[in-house]
Amino acid sequence: WASMRGINTSKKSQMFRWRGVHEAHAAGAFFTRMEGKEHLAICPDCAVTESMEQIQLECEDGVHEIVWEIAKETWEYAGERWPTLTYGLILRCGAAQSGASTEFRNWTEPPVPEAVIRGLVLDFRNKKRIEKEDDASYRPARQEVVSKCQRKIERAWRWLCNFFLPSSSQLRVILE
Repeated sequence: WASMRGINTSKKSQMFRWRGVHEAHAAGAFFTRMEGKEHLAICPDCAVTESMEQIQLECEDGVHEIVWEIAKETWEYAGERWPTLTYGLILRCGAAQSGASTEFRNWTEPPVPEAVIRGLVLDFRNKKRIEKEDDASYRPARQEVVSKCQRKIERAWRWLCNFFLPSSSQLRVILE
């Protein structure tokens, strides 16, 4: 648990990892324990028991493919080698120690904060499952997914710039 609590990660990101390790996300088997909610355990697109790995990497709805494609493009634009995605890597991102292999680098550093990417896949899954009540005909348009990705990545970049770059008053002191 201590390795999941990095100083550069948000509480939301820490909780995502903790829930992933303990299989406590509201997906799949989580719903089999709830009377009247058992039907939510099955993915409406794949007809298999949902899991976070299935949602993040395998679901036939295709949303994850668009989100990870955009993440990859952003990552490579920044000159980084894109890792082979596994659920273990997704859970580990943001918790990797410095000096770890390139495959498991600390994703809390630019170019794309990991919580942004993981969160987008879940946002669209939750919209379909909850807001659209598992409507089989609902598929977010590619442009909707791309636009949301771009907005979140831009917002994250602004936050990173504010966090890592000195303010104008700090910069004046440094330059003097």
